[in-house]
Amino acid sequence: MAGGSGDANDPLSQAQQGASSTSVTNADGSITTSLTYADGTKVTMTSPAAAGGSSSATSSYNFIERLIQRQAKAISSQASSSLSVSV
Repeated sequence: MAGGSGDANDPLSQAQQGASSTSVTNADGSITTSLTYADGTKVTMTSPAAAGGSSSATSSYNFIERLIQRQAKAISSQASSSLSVSV
């Protein structure tokens, strides 16, 4: 299931069809990642700005955060691989 590719019967692969993801860096340095699925479901996560301390290490172990980031990467890689331009 790496990279978002998978069996057509795989629920995760089906959910990624028609999905989109965006990441925005906010004025305070935090990053907001949004996933929008074809059925209208939207998941949004805001990661705090990186501080010099151990907060970035702590957030790297957050299971839900890692899942959302993996979904965003899978969706964006799927979208870029299916992009076609005709002139």
